[in-house]
Amino acid sequence: MRQQQSSLRPREKIAERSVTALSDHELLQAMIGSGNKTAPVSALSRRVLKLLRRNREPLSFHELREIPGLGMASAAKLVAAFELASRYPTVSESPSLHMKVLQPQLKPRPDTLSYIILDGAHRPVAQYDIPVPDAFDQTACTSTIFRQCLRDGAAGLTIAISLPRSNIILSDMSFRKRIGESATLFNIVLRGYILYLQDERRDLL
Repeated sequence: MRQQQSSLRPREKIAERSVTALSDHELLQAMIGSGNKTAPVSALSRRVLKLLRRNREPLSFHELREIPGLGMASAAKLVAAFELASRYPTVSESPSLHMKVLQPQLKPRPDTLSYIILDGAHRPVAQYDIPVPDAFDQTACTSTIFRQCLRDGAAGLTIAISLPRSNIILSDMSFRKRIGESATLFNIVLRGYILYLQDERRDLL
């Protein structure tokens, strides 16, 4: 499996995956570009994001200039980006998937692992199923999942596994731990890990 730094910066992340793989915080970092002596770019993006989430609408140039450490050039780039986005709204080309697959009444087929790949806005963009045989190879399965995540430019991941109660290979935390460690390595957020043992649902996130 291709190695990748968990500290991948926003611009490199765009090049390696896609812009949809970035969180809101990372998108703002990419737009602002760099920080200054007053504040690093990560702090500036958090301040901008806090105002955006509070106001729920694009900020004005003067509102942005009131943010400590945000200079005139960065404020101008942000308002220009907001304006351009309003002039050319786009529709996501991602498949319209719904998280209902993870509801108890619509759990995966028995002996199946389903994983849903999410973009930076936590929108489902792809879903895949993997059979879970008795002789389950955790390493191979993990490699398959994260190889596909990298191909799809994943920012997040949700996993659901349906097993008969007699099959305890995946009912312990070893596979969950392996998935979590790999998600951290590849800078992918594990947003859900659900195990179904017959009619019993366990959320192991």
